[in-house]
Amino acid sequence: MNAWLIAWVGTDSIITDENKFVGVLSSRKSEKSVSALLEFIYQRAFGIAFSMAYEANRPKEKLGKARAGVIIEGMPNGERIFCGHSSSCQLYARKVAEFTVEVEKESWIETLKWKEPPAFKWEGKKIVSVPEKEFHFLFRPSEQTVSRDLF
Repeated sequence: MNAWLIAWVGTDSIITDENKFVGVLSSRKSEKSVSALLEFIYQRAFGIAFSMAYEANRPKEKLGKARAGVIIEGMPNGERIFCGHSSSCQLYARKVAEFTVEVEKESWIETLKWKEPPAFKWEGKKIVSVPEKEFHFLFRPSEQTVSRDLF
């Protein structure tokens, strides 16, 4: 299935395989609704009640503002949203293709499998597609709930 895949990304040691996966949403969700959800999740992870209440009606002052239409290698790449105020720990949502989850019955390990969206770069004055791995994988224990907080 096609879907929005949401994960924690960055260099911070609090991001582990156990808490990296945040969730999956229908690919029919708009960038605006996915951005709003990312901002809420980010604020819940890093904010306090006062800042959540203060920023509720002040979208320009949010701690981790979602950024859609990300520029990679000088090229706009749609269907990707980042949310966070530090590149060491932020949420990353992107539309992926062929998303599946399989559970190994003996070990109870979930295998998440997907194809990333296409990426592009400049080669001289031409725009070229960046070759991507066929599939990406993430392995996690199936007895563990998805809502693993970072802290």
